[in-house]
Amino acid sequence: MDTATYFEMILSILIWLTFATLILIFMYMFHGKGEESEAQAASKSRLIRRLEKVSWALIL
Repeated sequence: MDTATYFEMILSILIWLTFATLILIFMYMFHGKGEESEAQAASKSRLIRRLEKVSWALIL
């Protein structure tokens, strides 16, 4: 196998992996998680506030 064939094979594998990833992202966008409950949304907002505090403490 010469180098041109090797790199052509690598390139085709990367193209197919990218294509499969885009299809999975598309499927996740439309068929993924449903609506969040209020408890999950509140939990996320508390986590985000804590992370903001920690990030500011690390910056200062």
